[in-house]
Amino acid sequence: MSRWPYQKIPLPEFCRAIADMGLTAIDLLEEADWPVAREHGLICSMGYAGGGSIRDGLNVTANHDAIVRNFEKSIPRAAALQVPNVITFFGNRRGMGDEEAIANCVAGLNRVKRIAEDAGVTICVELLNSKVNHPDYQGDRTAFGVAVVKAVSSPRVKLLYDIYHMQIMEGDLIRTIRDQQAYIAHFHTGGVPGRHELDDTQEVTWPAVCRAIADMGFRGYVAHEFVPTRDPLTSLREAVALGDVWAGRVGRVGRVGRVGRVGRVGRVGRRSSHGQEVARMAKTRERRRVKHFPLCVFFRGFVFSWLDLRSPNGQGDSSWWHS
Repeated sequence: MSRWPYQKIPLPEFCRAIADMGLTAIDLLEEADWPVAREHGLICSMGYAGGGSIRDGLNVTANHDAIVRNFEKSIPRAAALQVPNVITFFGNRRGMGDEEAIANCVAGLNRVKRIAEDAGVTICVELLNSKVNHPDYQGDRTAFGVAVVKAVSSPRVKLLYDIYHMQIMEGDLIRTIRDQQAYIAHFHTGGVPGRHELDDTQEVTWPAVCRAIADMGFRGYVAHEFVPTRDPLTSLREAVALGDVWAGRVGRVGRVGRVGRVGRVGRVGRRSSHGQEVARMAKTRERRRVKHFPLCVFFRGFVFSWLDLRSPNGQGDSSWWHS
């Protein structure tokens, strides 16, 4: 689960809450917060390590020296705290053509890829939309990101494929994910439009998308990055309540990086009886006037659940959106 949509909850409290839910990782923590996650038995699955900003990123060579210095310092620390991924950005265009930007990004990443390779940490460059949230962002198409990662040619330099952003920019999610899977190390979720819960107010067919990710043998992390429109922890619980709605065997679910224990989780497309627990949940959902649509898919590094298709009954505070 990404941290930034829950910034109003103190981090130790948030860690305790998500650990109690069976989650094993938090996405997008600052370096100072990585030990806090560890203190609560969690891992930071994607960390900030000084990789520039959304506006000022790898496409401008003047930014490279600072990014290199930061990664030289922070990537070994990430490895020590078992942070598997760190984030960086392509930056805003400011009139720059794609060909020049690709060359600049490749040059910058070539300077840091050995640091990541030696530490066993993956540098993930995020794809973002330039239509709604980040006007002028250069890395707003999968093809642009793939061109950069392919040219760098390192197992430790990949893309953070944000499904929310790429649905806005290009759609065609499943085919793109399948075709470009070799260049993707991490996924983010979020309902379109609005970046809220993954419910029936938005347009992405999450069961099909997640099956596609599972079917390609993805072994990284999928992090929820939606802004809740009602009680934050309630929305989060409904997104991760795996064992409540599916049964079966997909292997051991354990700590992040191996995946943590959440009970017995059902394989996609295969549902067994739920007994009294499902009856209890159905009554709860009826009281909340929601539609129930269970799905769960399993990855080595994360377990993603699709629990409720519901209509939101509140307005979210989006003033602290990240990306």
